[in-house]
Amino acid sequence: VGTGVSEGDMVRVGVSSRHKYRDSIKGLMCKELAERRYGNREGGLRGESMMKVMNDAKVVGCTCLSVGREVLLNQKKFDVVIIDEAGQITQPAVFGALSIAKKFVLVGDHKQLPPVVKSVAAREAGYGVSLLKRLAEANEANVSQGKESSLMKLTMQYRMHEDIALLCNEICYGGQLKCGNETVRKQALVYAEGWRGRIAEAGVREAWVEKALDPARAVVMINTNALGVINYME
Repeated sequence: VGTGVSEGDMVRVGVSSRHKYRDSIKGLMCKELAERRYGNREGGLRGESMMKVMNDAKVVGCTCLSVGREVLLNQKKFDVVIIDEAGQITQPAVFGALSIAKKFVLVGDHKQLPPVVKSVAAREAGYGVSLLKRLAEANEANVSQGKESSLMKLTMQYRMHEDIALLCNEICYGGQLKCGNETVRKQALVYAEGWRGRIAEAGVREAWVEKALDPARAVVMINTNALGVINYME
């Protein structure tokens, strides 16, 4: 919005026909665009049509893992590469995308979910640490030495009630996280009228159930130790 880039300037590459993708991006697939613009060509002519679509595009979308596999990206160099959810991507996966970038922007939150790494040996070797986390920590060290920060913090959130945000806000963000507007700050579940009576009709007699479901309570902590269930990670 406001960038001067229209839908006709965008293309999505790196998705095989074997994979499902949203209907909203189907019209942006390189193959689909090539067929609409240049007809259903075969062999080398199809590749030529797809390359024309790529060369005309101002914005190209793909996954990090597609970079090393997609022929259309060979020998390409982009002015800026933007990597979303960078806090959840392993460093080797990110480096492929950075190899085709003159400049890059990593978008994400290194204080939330890290890359998923099942191998204990790989985690111990640092494979589970994202490049975003490493650069964010290096940035903190640079700022403490009086150097200019290369990190931009987005402090407005539009996802949750202020009470739900409170815990992570105090633990991870030093109270900097703010609700985007009053609606977000006080948003709550909306039940059908008479929901309390339906709990009784269902034969539920435990008082804590009604308290846990009360939409006026944005956060409810429930101790499940009595159930004897143990959560663990191998």
